[in-house]
Amino acid sequence: MSLESLNLLNSERNSYGIRSDDYAKYRKHCSRRINKLRRGLKLTHGKSHKYQKVTNEAILKNKDPRVLEMLLLQSDRYWAQSSEYPPAAASKLKRSLQFSNLLLEASKKFNLHSSEFVQLVIYDKFIEASYNLSRKKYQNSLEAFSIAFIYLKNLTVAAPNDKVRALAEGWLDQISPQIRYCAYQQGDKTKAHEVERIAKESTKNYDFINVEYDQEDTTTKISGVVWRGEELKLTSVDLVDAMQKLQTVIDKKSNKTLSNFDEVLNSYSNVIDIAPEGKLKQVLTYKMLVLRIERDLEINKKLDINDAANNRSKVKILSGIIYTLEQIRNLDLVESDDLDLSAYVEVKLTNYQAFRNYTLGVAHLMANNYGPSIRLLESSKFYIRSCSDLLKNLEEEAINHPESFKPVINEEVIDNFSKDIEESIINSKKALFAQQFKRPLFFDIANTYVEPPMEYILNRSQTQDEKKAPKPANVTIAKQEEIVSQESPEPKASSGWFGSLWKR
Repeated sequence: MSLESLNLLNSERNSYGIRSDDYAKYRKHCSRRINKLRRGLKLTHGKSHKYQKVTNEAILKNKDPRVLEMLLLQSDRYWAQSSEYPPAAASKLKRSLQFSNLLLEASKKFNLHSSEFVQLVIYDKFIEASYNLSRKKYQNSLEAFSIAFIYLKNLTVAAPNDKVRALAEGWLDQISPQIRYCAYQQGDKTKAHEVERIAKESTKNYDFINVEYDQEDTTTKISGVVWRGEELKLTSVDLVDAMQKLQTVIDKKSNKTLSNFDEVLNSYSNVIDIAPEGKLKQVLTYKMLVLRIERDLEINKKLDINDAANNRSKVKILSGIIYTLEQIRNLDLVESDDLDLSAYVEVKLTNYQAFRNYTLGVAHLMANNYGPSIRLLESSKFYIRSCSDLLKNLEEEAINHPESFKPVINEEVIDNFSKDIEESIINSKKALFAQQFKRPLFFDIANTYVEPPMEYILNRSQTQDEKKAPKPANVTIAKQEEIVSQESPEPKASSGWFGSLWKR
C-alpha cells in the first residue's frame, strides 16, 4: 500500500480551512471523514442507542489499510482542536499523541515503504513535540522537533521530484521556528538561529532510518525561481504545480509572439496568486512585470512613428511601460536591494518619460500644432537630461545588475536620442516662424471723417415745430384730483380725548 501522510495532511489542511486559520472548519471536516471511514471499516461505536467503544485491539486487528488514514485524521482532528481552544491545548494534544502512537503501531503490519514510514515518524514527533511544548517541557520538545527536522532534511535530499521536496520544505518552515524558540528557552541565546546545528546536537544518540524512494519514481526537475544567482525554495505543492504549468507554457511558447506573451503572463499571475507573501512573491512579480515591458516593446516596434494614426497607440503603450516601471520601483524587493536596483529602474523610467513626450511632440509637429509640439519636446529634453545625470551617478554594479532587463541604456543611446530631440525642436521652431499669418483689417480712425446729413436734420426739426404740443399731463392730473376731492368729502374728526390724540 501507499500512504503519503504528509502530502495527505497538506492537501486536507489547505483545502478545509487551515490556510485561513479556520480550525473549526477543518475539525468538522475531519469528523465527517472519520465517520465515513468508520462505517466502511465497521469500526463504529455500536448500531443501537447503547454506546460501544472501539478498542485499540480491534483497530490493530483490522487489516484494511484505510485504518491508517482514519487514525491519521483522528490525530489531526485533536491537533486542530488544540489550536481552536488554546486553554485546552494540552489535553487535546495528549489525545492527538495517543492516536499518532497507535498509528505507528498499526503501520508496522502493513508493507510500507521506508519513505512512507518516515513520514509517519515525522508526524508523530511533531505531535509529541507540540504536546511537550504546551507543558513547557522545552528539552523534550526540542529533541522531538530536532528528530523531525533531520528526517525532513533527509527527505529533501532523497526526494524524487519537486513536489516531495516542496512538501518537506513547507514542514521545515513550520518546525524551524519551534526549534529556535525551544533552544532560546533552554539558554542557547547566542546561536539560536543555527537551526541545523541545534538539531544535530540534540539528536546525537538517535538512530535514524535511511530514507529511500522506489526507482520507479521519475525525477522531474523544474527550473526554480532564481534571484541574483540564488535559487529560492518552493514550499508548497500547489506552487510547484503552478510552476510546472508555467514552465510548460514557456517551453511551448519559445517564439515570442503577442499571444504567447499573454499566455505566459497569465501563467505568471496564477503562480503569484498561489505564492505566499515574502521574497518569492516579490521576485515572481518582478519577473512578470519585466516580461510585460518586453511585450509592450515588441508591440511598439511594430508601429511606425511616421504614421500619424499610430502615434496615439504608441503613446498609450509608452504610458503603460511607464506605469509598469513605477510598479517595479515600488516593490520592496527593489527598494531594499543593496546594489541600488531602484536607481537603475529610475534611469529607465526617465528615459521612457522622455520618449513618450518626444513621440507626442512629433505627433503634434506632423499635425502642424507647433506650439504644443515645442512644449512637449522641451519637456522631453528635460527628462533625457535627468536620465543622463542619473546614469552618471549610477555605480557600475547597478548598471551591470544581474537582474537587469532590456533595453540597455548607456551614454551613446542618450546622446543619439538627445540629437533627435534637438533636431525636432529646431524643425518645430522653423515651421512656427515660417508660418504665414493673415493680417486683420485695419481702420485709421484719426483720418476717417463722415459728414453729417444736415438737410435731413433741418427738415426733421421744422416738421416737429409745426406740430401742436400736447397738453401737459399735470393739468389733467390736477383736475382729476379736484373732481375726486369734490365727490368724496373729508370725514369728520372724532371728538373726545382719543380723537384729539389720534388727530381724528
